[in-house]
Amino acid sequence: MRGALLAVLFPLIAEATEIRFAREGSLVKQADVAAIMAACTPVPVDVVDPNYGTSKRYVACPLADVLRFGFGTPPDALGSADVFIRAWDGYDKPASAARLAEDGAFLAFGDADLSHGGDLRWAPLGPRGIDPGPLYLVWTKPAQRDRRTYPWPWQIAEFEIVEFQKKYPHVMPTTVPRTAPAWQGFEIFAASSSTGPSRRSKPTFAIPRASGTARCPRTPISPLPTSMRSSPTSAR
Repeated sequence: MRGALLAVLFPLIAEATEIRFAREGSLVKQADVAAIMAACTPVPVDVVDPNYGTSKRYVACPLADVLRFGFGTPPDALGSADVFIRAWDGYDKPASAARLAEDGAFLAFGDADLSHGGDLRWAPLGPRGIDPGPLYLVWTKPAQRDRRTYPWPWQIAEFEIVEFQKKYPHVMPTTVPRTAPAWQGFEIFAASSSTGPSRRSKPTFAIPRASGTARCPRTPISPLPTSMRSSPTSAR
């Protein structure tokens, strides 16, 4: 029984460390964390983290460098496009390319005070001890700590470039002037962001990692059709 369980679980871990970069539903690149770290320059980054509620130091790369590696272009060259940041369970967190191009956006690979070399570790997040890996989006500037306007998703599995208007065409108030209140509501909907660790509702369980640490795995993401993926209004 134990052998059968591990045979099921270890492929989930392996798949969870593969990060996908997609554009309008088509895969552009897929790479593991080691390849992403090799393509950028990881450095210790100090962050006042609103999810942990304390100051943290992460091993991280500028998000712009990671997106350039994945898509072949930096986020500031994507114009009005949106980037959907997707977790293992298919949860979508939309953000404008312009927002993700801001200085202060970093993609964290592990807790700098716990990680050593390629052995990347995380402090448990929240009362349920969630493992934020393999990737966690963090921000370094004081104004960027507001989770209502800046995304702080963890357990990132995929980045997808897509025009928000194409993904959710029926929620756009196209029949009223741009100055109408409906457009303000639409912009709030498009920019809605996470609210903290308690947003996780599915049970997790710990299993051994190759490094000897524990991960709390989620069902790994699959390339679902765009119409079937989660709405960004999901509680998170």
